[in-house]
Amino acid sequence: MPRTIRISDATWERLKAWARPLEDSADDVVSRILDRAGDPPVARTSVLQPTAPVDGASTVHEKPRGAKSGDTIPLLVARGMLEAGEELVVAPSRLPPRADPGDLTFRARLSNAPDARDNIIWALDGQSYAISRLTKKIRDEHQVSVNKSEVNGNMYWCRAADPSRTLWELREAAERLGIASSELKAALETP
Repeated sequence: MPRTIRISDATWERLKAWARPLEDSADDVVSRILDRAGDPPVARTSVLQPTAPVDGASTVHEKPRGAKSGDTIPLLVARGMLEAGEELVVAPSRLPPRADPGDLTFRARLSNAPDARDNIIWALDGQSYAISRLTKKIRDEHQVSVNKSEVNGNMYWCRAADPSRTLWELREAAERLGIASSELKAALETP
């Protein structure tokens, strides 16, 4: 299926230098450049790749019908499973190969206004972002290929205190178990 990409005027002019006038399409030119470039120096995987199934689920990326990813952080805060100012990290299973988990690129914290739309403060620049927008920004700036165009950032970030479960998995656990937030948090932190 053909894809639409947007490029700057400057990049378009550079691509035209590689084209055979009245003969090549933009796809031909990009293919020719990629063929000439060869294989990437390092096989890249995405911060945004699926992980192995958890607890019998077919995939950890299944979003229940009607669930909104924007509700996840406020829900976790309301249930006492996440606190304002708490440090977040990209889940270890989502990091690109050879990435340093301590790199500020992969660290953030929850703002003091967790109900706000831009409630994540990126450690790298100190700016506030919506969790999915920050996840896309990291993906795009690291030129990581992703198969999905829609990104739910809650599926890629976790509490630094518990990097084994993404925020989305915490939400699913809370909803599945239906227990009091203090009991759930204690149960999840017990080894």
